[in-house]
Amino acid sequence: MSRLDPGIQPPPSPVFRKTGAALLFSWGLGVLAVFLSANLSLIAPLQGLARTAGLALLSAAAFQSSGWRLLRGLKKHLDPPLDPLLELAMELGLGAGLASAGLFALGIFGLYRPEAAVLMLILLLAGDPRPWWRELSARLRLLKPGPPRFLSAALILVGAMTCLESLAPAASQDALVYHLAVPARYIREGGMVYIPGNFFASFPQNVEMLFTLALLLHDSTLANWYHWLLGAAAVLAVAALARQLSGGRGGLLAAAVFATIPTACLIAAWAYVDLGLILFQVLAIACFLHWHERQRLAWLALAGVFAGLAGGCKYTGGAAAILIALAIFVSGALWRKTLGRSLLEALGFGSIAGLLVSPWLIKNFCFTGNPLYPFLFQVFGGRDWDAERAAVLTLFLGEWGGGGGPADWPALLFKLTFSSRFFSIENFDGMIGPVFLLALPGALAGLRRAPAARWAFCFAAGFSLLWIATTRQIRFLLPALACASAWIGAGLPAALDGLASRAVLALCYAGVAFNTLLVSTHFASHNPLPVVLGFEDPERYLAREVPGGDYPIFAAIDKKLPAEARLLFGPCGNPGFLCRRDFHADAIFETRTLKQILERGLDPDGVLREFQSRGFTHLLFRWELVFDGTGKKSGLSLEQQLLLAEFLNRHAALEASASSTRLYRLGQPAAAGKGGAP
Repeated sequence: MSRLDPGIQPPPSPVFRKTGAALLFSWGLGVLAVFLSANLSLIAPLQGLARTAGLALLSAAAFQSSGWRLLRGLKKHLDPPLDPLLELAMELGLGAGLASAGLFALGIFGLYRPEAAVLMLILLLAGDPRPWWRELSARLRLLKPGPPRFLSAALILVGAMTCLESLAPAASQDALVYHLAVPARYIREGGMVYIPGNFFASFPQNVEMLFTLALLLHDSTLANWYHWLLGAAAVLAVAALARQLSGGRGGLLAAAVFATIPTACLIAAWAYVDLGLILFQVLAIACFLHWHERQRLAWLALAGVFAGLAGGCKYTGGAAAILIALAIFVSGALWRKTLGRSLLEALGFGSIAGLLVSPWLIKNFCFTGNPLYPFLFQVFGGRDWDAERAAVLTLFLGEWGGGGGPADWPALLFKLTFSSRFFSIENFDGMIGPVFLLALPGALAGLRRAPAARWAFCFAAGFSLLWIATTRQIRFLLPALACASAWIGAGLPAALDGLASRAVLALCYAGVAFNTLLVSTHFASHNPLPVVLGFEDPERYLAREVPGGDYPIFAAIDKKLPAEARLLFGPCGNPGFLCRRDFHADAIFETRTLKQILERGLDPDGVLREFQSRGFTHLLFRWELVFDGTGKKSGLSLEQQLLLAEFLNRHAALEASASSTRLYRLGQPAAAGKGGAP
């Protein structure tokens, strides 16, 4: 042995190893701390994003862990093992439902305060996290991208873009009108109250309860992200349903088809409720199919739970319960059960679903006298409602998609594929992309080789028929498209062999690629990154994104108007979430209160007295929706328009204006302000 060779050295003692590791870690931690403190100004814009992201991850952990604990207690009755994707989606759904129920209870007892929301989050996280984390980590390892990698890349790209966009301030129309405006009003009042004029506040609000939690904890960006999280869980549920129908295949294809639907991507970043609804509906269907296969009543009970949670999201959410109740009888016939037994099973399922929906119906009955307010007015009546508005609302909902009878139904898929457009009532207000029409022949052929896929086909057809009978807006069709995506994922790969199969799948991949490109162009055109990263002021972002371009008006209201101000919203789109003062707005029927004031006032002085008797200090409206000589846009007659103009010139002063929206201060001569109406 050479003198330079030290030979085999004895290993360091365990104490030395631990001490060395601790010293190295302390050194690294100290370097990192000093570096961050020296360069804190460089990352200061990211503080808002860091807070939102932290609360988002904490909320996701609260929902999933609480759902995990609920499901763990039921597993012995569910005949495991379960699909890990289905388990993860079910746990998120159960946790979100539990949080929604907790917020409902807080609202009933008038406890909408930030400290109550923090306590709610702590209770959802309560318990030993180690078993939950070990199981969650094992499941997440199963979500690694697999072949075909193109579909995985599309899912990751679309998921990242929609997630980033969800972290921008809320600027979507319905979110500003009621999805966020109603929770914000509840928070100002300390709990649930009746909101005159906004009949949307009487819709079931399971997802809006989560938005209430978000607003109590942080702001609208967290509410947007909650909807994105529910959408991600819905994608998992669609993938799990496809795997269930095909014996473990087709999940990635089904997930990519559904996740890249342009309308689904558009609303994923908004504080809407549709993706939460789809999560609950798809989970209800998956649980029903497990019950059909295994005949374990726990699965049917879970189907009732998720169907009830879906019905608590919006009235159309009851469609899943209706279709599953019918499917129970079909299942009974296949299993050769008696009609009486199937009837008992359907009643048990319906009772559980109805129990979970009932709090919203009871709330409506207490506030309005109509459990389904404002619908079925002829049967139940309703507070601050009438037969005329009920008829107009029905006609309005029937205008989407251009109407049409049964003769037009065969062409609907072609119209939806080629003619649908965003923000167009006549063209279904959305887009579904080309994938469904591309995959239709192969998916139909696959029904022979993958018989279980027939269930998804039947549910997709049932949702579609209910959509045709209600309102033809594409986001209302998403439950049918979710089932169709699972059907495509389960049936298409089984339909064809060899070169034909690869060619059809390649065309579907091309459709997914087109949808992804469309989502990318939307992301680039709206450019949310600067505001998300803190390099663009939120007010500047809202000024360019809020529909109508009238955000500066609401900024002026927040800065200039006294706390006791009370506004009447005339026709202006009613983005009430942006208004930080007390206001009254008539949803859809936007000229109703203004018209009543003009009818009863008769002259400018009388109009002023009418405004003052109702406590209004300011009037807000969009010019062309009030003063329109053609009578096509304005809900006021020419005489009422002239009276309003005379009143504004005599008893009002222009407080602020942006685009064509005007804010008037009432009760002061025009000369005292910036001028009245011309």
